[in-house]
Order: sequence, then C-alpha cells, then structure tokens
Amino acid sequence: MRIKRLLSAAAGVILLGIVGLPTALWIGFPVLAPVLAAPLLHARGIELIRLETTRPGLHGITMPTLELAQAANGVNLRGDDIHITWHITWERPLSGLRNGFTSVIIDRLAIAIDPPAAAPGTQPALPSGMVMPAALLAGLPTRSLEIATLTASARIAEQPFEGEGRLRASPTDAFFSGVIQADALPASVAIRAQVHPGNVVSVRVDTAAAGGAFLTMDGTLSPTTNGPAFAGTAQLDLDRIQSWLAAPDPWPTGMLDLHLDITPDPTPTLTLQPTSKGRLQFRHGDMDAKVALALTEPLGLTFGDGAFAFTTGTLPLRIEARRDTLTMGGGFELAGIDFDTDRGAVASLSGTGRVSWPQGSGAFDLDLPLQAMTAPLQLQVGTGAELVLQPLAYRDATLARVKVRNQAPVEVSAEGLLEVAELSMVVDDPARMELTASLRIGPAGDVTAHLDEASLPLSANDLLAMVLPATVAPRSGRLHAQGRVHRSATGVMDADLKTRWQNAGIDLTSARIRGGSGAASFTYADAVLHVQSATAGIESFEWISADGPQATILLQDLQGAGSGTLAVGIGAGFGSGLDLGAVDMSAGFTSRRMARGELTAQGLGLDARLSGDVRRPHIEGRLRLTSAALGVPLQDGVCGFDTPDLEVWQLTDCSAAVLGGEVHLPRGDFDLATGSGYLPLAVTGLQLSAVLGLMQDPALDGTGILDGSLPLRLTAMQPALEQGWLAARPPGGVLSYVAAANVLASIEQPALRLTMRAIRDLRYQRLETRVDYKDDGTLALAVNLLGSNPEIEGGRPIQLNLNVTQNLLQLLQSLRLSGNIEQQLQRRLQRVQP
Repeated sequence: MRIKRLLSAAAGVILLGIVGLPTALWIGFPVLAPVLAAPLLHARGIELIRLETTRPGLHGITMPTLELAQAANGVNLRGDDIHITWHITWERPLSGLRNGFTSVIIDRLAIAIDPPAAAPGTQPALPSGMVMPAALLAGLPTRSLEIATLTASARIAEQPFEGEGRLRASPTDAFFSGVIQADALPASVAIRAQVHPGNVVSVRVDTAAAGGAFLTMDGTLSPTTNGPAFAGTAQLDLDRIQSWLAAPDPWPTGMLDLHLDITPDPTPTLTLQPTSKGRLQFRHGDMDAKVALALTEPLGLTFGDGAFAFTTGTLPLRIEARRDTLTMGGGFELAGIDFDTDRGAVASLSGTGRVSWPQGSGAFDLDLPLQAMTAPLQLQVGTGAELVLQPLAYRDATLARVKVRNQAPVEVSAEGLLEVAELSMVVDDPARMELTASLRIGPAGDVTAHLDEASLPLSANDLLAMVLPATVAPRSGRLHAQGRVHRSATGVMDADLKTRWQNAGIDLTSARIRGGSGAASFTYADAVLHVQSATAGIESFEWISADGPQATILLQDLQGAGSGTLAVGIGAGFGSGLDLGAVDMSAGFTSRRMARGELTAQGLGLDARLSGDVRRPHIEGRLRLTSAALGVPLQDGVCGFDTPDLEVWQLTDCSAAVLGGEVHLPRGDFDLATGSGYLPLAVTGLQLSAVLGLMQDPALDGTGILDGSLPLRLTAMQPALEQGWLAARPPGGVLSYVAAANVLASIEQPALRLTMRAIRDLRYQRLETRVDYKDDGTLALAVNLLGSNPEIEGGRPIQLNLNVTQNLLQLLQSLRLSGNIEQQLQRRLQRVQP
C-alpha cells in the first residue's frame, strides 16, 4: 500500500508538471518583464506582454539567457537554464494574461515543489479547477511550449522524489516523457503521459529500462469539489511489476484489465466496474494457484490515510490450485474488507469448491472471517471460520460429511504453516461415522489434538474401506475412541488414547471374528508407547484352513487382557517415519472352548510376554487348559513356550493329567510357518482301567499302571507316531475280557477256546504295547501279554499277542472298539480252525 501511495503521488507530480509549469513560468514574469522585456519592446512600439498576479513577489525566477525574435505573427522567446522555486499556494494566480509569443523553447528548466503540509488528521488540500488539463492548457500565453530538459524535485507524503524528462504543450494537448526515482521506490520508473482535448489523459509507467508498460491508464478527468475525478481503464502487468520489485514467490503474476472510476468526493473512492477482468497466478514451492476475477456488480473501495475499505459490493473470485496430485477449485467471495496499515485487514472469504486427488474427490463449503493481514503474506483467520466437506468419494466408497470450525484466531504464514490455531472437527454422518475432535497449534509450533468422541460403525463402512486391505471385510459392530496427542516445537510428543469396540464382526482371508467387544487405553511419552490396559472379548474366533473343516481351529468365548510399553521414535517433522525400538508387553487370554475337527479343549488359557527388538521380538509364556479331548481325555494341561523368532516355537516343561497318570514333554519345537514339529512325550502312571475305558465296552476291564514314550511328529499340522510304546509296571495286574456268548459258541479250535477262557481273568506279569500312528489317521497297536489264570491248568503261564489296526478318526466317530476286537478274533478263528 505504501508503494501504491508513492506511485499515485509521483503521477500527481508529473501531471502538475505537464499543466502547471507553463503557468509557473509566466507567473514569475511580472518581476522580470519591467526590467527586461518592457523597455526593449516598448522602444520599438511593440507591446510584448502584460501579466497580472494576485501574489507578486512570491515566485522567484532566474533566467541567465533570454532570446527574443520577431516572428511572422508575433515574437518568439527562448530561454536557457531557467530555475524556478515554487511554493504552491493552490490559489488561482492569474487574473489576466496576454502576449504575442508564437512559441517558447527552454533548453533546461529546474523546478522544486514543496506543497504546504495539511492540518493534523486531514488530507492535504487538492487543486480543483487549476489542475484540469483543458483549462490550464487553454490559458497558456503561447501557442507552443517545449522544455528540452525538465528536472524536478519534490517532497510528497514526506517522501522525496526526483525526476527528469521532456515536455511539450499547446493550448489543446500536452506530452511528457521522463524518469522518476525515489528512495521509496525499488527502482527508477519511466513515465509517458499525454493530455488530449476534452481532459482525456493517457499514462504509461514502466521500468527505466523500458520493454513494455507495467501500468497503463486511459480515461477522462472531470472536476469535483476536492479535485479531479477519473473514469477509464487501467491495465497492470503483474509479471513486470514482480520484476521491478524483485519480489520473491509467492507473488501474483498475470494481467489485470480494470474498468474503474476514481473520485475524491467526498473521500477518495475507487469503483471497479463489472467489465473488469483479470487472471492471477501464484507459485510457492510445489503449490500453483490461479485466481480469476468474476465481477457481477460494481465494487467500491474507499481510501483514507493509509487505509481502504469495501463500501459497496463483494469481490467474486474463481480459484484453481494444485499441489502435487491434489487439486482444488471453486467460486468464492471476498467481502467486508477494511484495511489499515497499522491495524491490518478485516474481511470474510466464503464460497464453494471441489477438491480431488488420485483416489477420490468431493465438494466443500468455506466461510472464513479474515481478521488480519501483515507482511510478508501472513493472515489471521478469525474465530468461527468453518470448512464443511460434503461426502467425499474415495475409490468406490463414499466418506462421511466433515465440518471443521476454528475456536480461536488462526495464524497462517507465507510458508503455509499454521502458527496458532484452535480447530474443532465434527463428522456428523451417523450412518458412517460420528466424530468430535479439536486441534491446537501453539505459537512455538507445538501441536495439541484432542479426540472428544468418535464412533465408527463397522458394518459396510465406507471409511474403513479406505484404510483396510481388501482381504478384510467388517460385518457388524462399532468402534469408539477418545483421547489427545501433543507435539512440542522440538518434535517431542505425548498422547493418551482410550478405545473400545462392541459387537464386532470381521471376516479375514483366513479367519472370522464374531461378537467381539473390548477396550484399550494407551499413553505415549518420551518416545515410549505405554499400553495401560487392554481387554477383549470374542464370542467366536475361527481360523479357517484351506485343507477343510477338520483342519479349522475354532475358539469360543475368548477373553484377553494386556499391558506394557513400546519404544517408538517419531521425528519432529513426521517425515522420517517410525524408529521402532524395544518392546516389553504382557498379555493374557482365555477361551472356554477350542476345537479342531473332533479334537476339543476346554478352559484354554495363555499368558505371554513380548520383549526385545520390535522387528525381531521375543515371545515367552505359558499355555494352560482345564480339559481336552485329543483322542484321550486330558486335564490340567500346562506348557511353557519360547520364541526366538515369530515362526519357531520352543516348548518346555509341558504336562497334563491323562487316564489317571501324566503325559510330560520336557522339550519340543514347533514351526508355525510350516505347521511341523517334534514333540517327544513321556507317559507315566496311566491306569490300565482308564485306558481300557476308552473302548467303551463293559466286558473289558483291568488293573495296572502303564508307563511309556510317544514321540509325536507334526507335518503340516498332521500328527504322527512312530515306535511309541507303553508297558505295565511290575508286578503287573489283571486283564479281564468276557467274550460274548456267540463268539464263544463259534470257537471249535481247542487252543483258542483255552485262550478266551484265560483272558476272562488273566493275572499278567508283562503287558507291552507298541503304538504307531500315521498322518492319515491309521492307528496300529501291537499288544504282548504274559500271565496266568488260576482256573486254567493250575495257573500255567500263558502268552498272548494281539495286533489291532484302526483308523483313529473313524474310531473316534464310533467310539467302540469291542466290536472290532470280536471281529479280529472271529477272523483269526476262521483262519486257524480246520
């Protein structure tokens, strides 16, 4: 604004030079005429000139050389090196002027102008009719005036100006060409000004190096009480102005073609007409913005001492902006401008637009009260500013409507950073998301964000489609969150967040979650993320196997809880990504039931601790179960585990009560990636009666204690046993099998009949069983018995070998082995009997 005032003042100096210098020259002649001109010319009988002035003696002229020459129609006057000191007194100086000159030619004229200061709080008095070009030129006491070199110095608005140029004038028109320089201007400017009949003026302003005008004005002047009014056009070449000012980006470039009226009555006012047009472009870094004028009605700006304000109309603009792949455009209105060099600006910007990026687009409404604007290109957005994002399209999804409103003035610098801000955000589309949040950016660059309440429906939610991979499909439920985050100017962060989720149903590529609910509370401080508490409850978790339902793992009534710390480093600019450090977390889970095909477990529990480096964590813990049906019933199972990495699990000190005894795994390993492992099980104290009870045959019974070894191998989650064995402890026990009557009746071979009689009450000293189980489910048992029956041959020793081969999966379905034993016996009898 300061440069604008200086340019206006400089133009006024030139205008005064064009129309005022001839008058000033002849005003001074009452002092010189009696001395020089009158005696000489009166002696020849020629009346050269008669001047009358109301202020004789106030104008001083020095003229070392004065030439007079007879002309056909009068006398020519030529003067060299004329100096005038003119103290402007804006009173009409001429009451009459006559001469007989044809032309006046001055090689060099120097003039100093020092207008009187205005009273405090008022504008300097302006000449009214005196500065109207037509009236001044018509009053020239000569037919032509030419000043080859005109130098002028002036002090306007407390700023010194100097200029030099050439002037030509006649009673109907005038022309000036020259250069003006001043400390207030960034560089010298060249001015070309013309006055045409009827008070028509044209002005061209360029840099001293020429090359095209950056300001062009064409129009007509008309008199008013406080000075001349202007109506016409003005063109501003902002590219050349930027070059002249050497202004860095962001600086507007482009061209403005304005149709305007300027009048000083009652105060200086500029009115832009609807025919005005223009297009500006701003570039700053990777941002490019274009602004086009779109006036539909006159726009009036009233100017004061270092201030201006909108008095009528609004300024409509069409804006297009691009930053990287983000584009924005729309129509906006700038209204209520009130600017003062000391107080800044007050205005409001409102309108609608669209925003788009590679994945989506949408519309928005904007209402910004702009409270201040100060150099360099800083503005303050007033309290109550509002940005409303209509439902945005993202890929094939539609996102929720968002409203952002600032709660305190927002400072925006030329670098595009919010220096001070308090913003609140409301997502008010209940069908997709409910959110209330606030953000504060402090004067030192510290950031505080607070999430008051957030609710996100999971079922077919479009917003989740934006962040979740395609392999995850939410089905039902709702997420809630509440918390805050604070980031200081040095990049140090701390945060608190509480979340909870209800009735969640999620389908993954290889898993399903149904009816889940839970809560978690986090804090982040000193680059450490603390999990204060986390709880979860899931009605059903199903890990689906591509090998069919028999390989699918199902967890029911899963409950979990955890806490711990996670060291995470975040750079001050958020651009360097995460620096993951150490982790130390503990968690516990329980499940009422687990199933894999026919294998089930009850009361499953897990306690785990996660530690070490985040990229290569170390997990250790202990697994518990109350009971399980894994082909044989297990109770009170426990198992420790340790994971050097996330794939290989080392099992230690595992045990469970089984069939009256215990199965123990001192150490084993399991590869989670391949589903393979080696689990050498030691069996101690099995009760033979409990083992025989698996057969579910009341005719089969026995006593004794069994020990053994079952080396279990897993391949792709399929178990297998090779050379497992079980043996009875000394002194043995009793084995009793009462064969069915039809079986005994069919036996004709004496030896077999004797065997069946023996095992009705066999007092055994040795019972050994070899166990083999293939991954296809085939179980092979080889039983060796040595004992006696007191009722047979006085207790003579009897040795019995029995081999049973059965598909265990089918066996578990039938849960009956007795019939199979009978079939084995019958087939054997058929082979051995004649």
